Amino acid sequence: MTLFLLLSLASAGAIQAPVDDLPIATGKDCPPPPATVRFLEGRQYQCEPEEGEDAYKDVTPPDDHAHWSLNFGNIEQPPLGSRNFHWVDAWPFRSIVVMSLPWPEPRDAYFIFDRSGTVIDSSNEEAIGERMAEMTVSGLRVWPTANVYYRMPTGKNGDAGTVRDPMLRAIYPSHFALIVDQGVLCPVLEESEFVNWPRDRRSGDNTGTYINGHCGDAESRTFSSPGIEHDPETYYMYPGFPISKLELFWSFQRHDEPERPVRDRKGKCVALCGSDEPNR
Repeated sequence: MTLFLLLSLASAGAIQAPVDDLPIATGKDCPPPPATVRFLEGRQYQCEPEEGEDAYKDVTPPDDHAHWSLNFGNIEQPPLGSRNFHWVDAWPFRSIVVMSLPWPEPRDAYFIFDRSGTVIDSSNEEAIGERMAEMTVSGLRVWPTANVYYRMPTGKNGDAGTVRDPMLRAIYPSHFALIVDQGVLCPVLEESEFVNWPRDRRSGDNTGTYINGHCGDAESRTFSSPGIEHDPETYYMYPGFPISKLELFWSFQRHDEPERPVRDRKGKCVALCGSDEPNR
């Protein structure tokens, strides 16, 4: 279990505070969940009691747009822990196809959703039937500065079931989660997965987990595949990451726009093909 120290709030760009400004904590002296994260001189500190006398680490996010993950308590589901999932009320996105999804190794993947956020078709067969939900731990959002939704299996009572529900869903959001920001749907880009994400060197060698917070500023480009020039596709990428075979880019559709074929990087229809069925 990872606990976080409650510290005073200050400006975001200041220099790290002296060590003697941090409260002394050893072992069980770290605050119990749901202790929240605050900042001292613009820095973020994490309390890890298992590390003994040197309990506090500077885990400030790598830039001002990074979303930081908070483990406020035990991420097991009740009654063993304090993790809960809340289904989306209405899911505005019909589909997303991701090129070079980076977990567990770069690959392409697509997901088709109904209006409740349930996956009704996917290149990942285990995802079919799962539904998008937001996670809280000890009543607090795991990603407090981002709208991050996880695919979760539904239980017999319509709740978030435990079948195929490993802790990997919390640990690896790039595989199980999507970001929604300013009407844009994005795959999760974790700080640890792409070394060319510009980092704020003030962060030092931290051990925290962060996701790129520039989803709402995603750049778009439109391409036409040979033979289907009449149906150009718009692809998105995080700022600073050019479209190439080795980088992350994606395309998505909303339910309030006309349905179109979902195509892979070569222009081949992989879902919602309609009249393109022979090309599937």
